[in-house]
Amino acid sequence: MTQFKELILLIVIITSLKIFNSCAVINRKSRVILADKTTQIQINDTLVLSSKDYEIISLNNSILDIEVTNNQIISLIENVKYSVIKIEIQQDNKIAKGNNLLSSFVPKEYDYFYSLNKGYIHFVNNRINFRKIMK
Repeated sequence: MTQFKELILLIVIITSLKIFNSCAVINRKSRVILADKTTQIQINDTLVLSSKDYEIISLNNSILDIEVTNNQIISLIENVKYSVIKIEIQQDNKIAKGNNLLSSFVPKEYDYFYSLNKGYIHFVNNRINFRKIMK
C-alpha cells in the first residue's frame, strides 16, 4: 500500500513538473515574439521610423519637422537613449544623428541631425525637429 502511495505521489510530481515546463516554454516564446516586433522598430542604438509612425509637419530644404503618432514609438523615445534615427520618407531612407543641444559640432556623414537633451531625443509635444546637413 505504501508503494502505491509513493507511486501516486511520484506521478503527481512528474505531472506538475511537465506542466511547469510547458508554461516556461510558452513564456519564452512570447518574449521572442515581442523581441522580434521590437527589433523592427529598434536596432541597437538606432530608432527606425516608418512612414506609418509619424506625420510630416514641415519639410523644406533645411528642416524636417515630424509628429510621432505611434504610441509604442513615443514610449521608446521617452525612455531609451538613441544616437541614430532612420526615417523612411517618400520611398527613401534618411539617416539622422543626435547632437547635444549645446554642441556646435555637426555630424557630416548623415542626412539630418536632431537635438539631444542629456542623451535623450529632444522631444516636445510628440514632435522632433531635424536639421538638414548641407554637403
